[in-house]
Amino acid sequence: MKTLKVPLDPTSEQEESIDHNIEANRYAYNNFITACKSNKEEGLLPPPLLRTVRATFIAHGSSQR
Repeated sequence: MKTLKVPLDPTSEQEESIDHNIEANRYAYNNFITACKSNKEEGLLPPPLLRTVRATFIAHGSSQR
């Protein structure tokens, strides 16, 4: 497999959008990990499909558990 490295040269608007997406993903990931850790300590870790659904709710800013 060949790999081609291409440097990115985003506009300032694109940079802002990229940064926003990175921050949103970091926020969702950190909240999901926190929820999983607290549930695991209580012995309530949900099955993989339900974890995916919860991660989706977190990513979209919903507080549904």
